[in-house]
Amino acid sequence: MVAILDADSTVSFVSPASLAVLGRAPDEITGRRLVDLIAAVDVPTFIGQLTGSRAGDQPVRLRTEHADGRKLVVEGTLTNLVGDKVEVQGRLD
Repeated sequence: MVAILDADSTVSFVSPASLAVLGRAPDEITGRRLVDLIAAVDVPTFIGQLTGSRAGDQPVRLRTEHADGRKLVVEGTLTNLVGDKVEVQGRLD
């Protein structure tokens, strides 16, 4: 699953794989803040990663809930592309 976030964690793009991973279609996630979808205990660390000036890729591990109620731990990579022109191309499911 690929997601593009604004500095406040608002999702501006999420790939169709969100349906398989989270049980939520992209239009259910786009426009929402990611911090509102993750476990409260993970929010401070995630905000620190999101707003930090650290360059390069950062591993991310977040707790969230599938649309069917199952608890999930999702892992990924956070890359700061602020100031870069970002275009999503190709197949992303």
